[in-house]
Formats: sequence, structure tokens, C-alpha cells
Amino acid sequence: DIVDGLKPEARLAQPYGVEVSNNAVFFIDSETSSVRVAALAEKGRVVTFIGTGLFDFGDHNGVGKDALLQHPQGLVVQDDTIYIADSYNNKIKSIAIGSQQVKTVAGSGTQGSADGTVGEAEFNEPAGLAIAGNRIFVADTNNHLIRVINTNSGEVSTLELKWL
Repeated sequence: DIVDGLKPEARLAQPYGVEVSNNAVFFIDSETSSVRVAALAEKGRVVTFIGTGLFDFGDHNGVGKDALLQHPQGLVVQDDTIYIADSYNNKIKSIAIGSQQVKTVAGSGTQGSADGTVGEAEFNEPAGLAIAGNRIFVADTNNHLIRVINTNSGEVSTLELKWL
């Protein structure tokens, strides 16, 4: 289960995606469906940012420990926002770093590969994320696709890949 603190007390369970921002290391702890942070200024003290433990998972937007995720994998930080691939919920979510407010950015929650508006789009276990300006790139793992969320237009599309 989740144990916060300094090493050796702090325990991780299947860490994924790592980002450094504002003198802190944000990372996904997939097995506990949580997002955690290690403060570099505090000798790496690990604190659970979102989520509560091994058997507390689901799909609920909210603040801090009231929010529920299910086996998140990827994350990327832009400014004061963390974007996460909530893999088993087939959604991309955001976390406001200051308030710890979790919101759905894209994905209906239905497993599939449909493009469309952020509320209609479907993913199938999204994992890796990258961000460039107003576009979030998503490794849509079980669809074998790269998807693009345009945060200005509110549209999700499939990146057309042309091989040499």
C-alpha cells in the first residue's frame, strides 16, 4: 500500500512516467492508481498527491485524495498543470498543481478509437504523453495509434503517420 516519507520508509508500487517541475519530481504509481511527488528540497520526501491506496481506484474527478484514477501510466507537466493518461479509464485527465483539482480533458471512458470532440473521443489504454503548445500527443497503446488532443479546438484526432 502507499507509504509516504523519506527512504527507506517510502514505498513505491510500479512507478511509471516521471516529470520534474518546480523543484519537485512528479510520478505515477500505477499499482496504487496514484500520482505522487518527491520534493527535491526535502531530500526526496515522497508525498501522495492524488489517490489513497492499492484498492482505491475508479473514475472520479475531484480534489486530491477524493479523485480516483485506475492504473494511470503516462504524465507530462506544462506550466502549473499535470496531464495524465488514466489508462484503464481510457481518459486523459489534468491536475491543477496548486489546487490538486482533477478534471477529464479527453475521453468518453468507452474503449475504442473514435476521433471527435474531447467528450466523444475514445481511447484504448492510453499510456505515454507528450505536449507541444496546445497539443497533447497520446500513445494510444491498444489501438496502436498516436492521438492528438488540440486543447484550443477541443478536438481529438489520429496522427497520420507516413513511413519512408
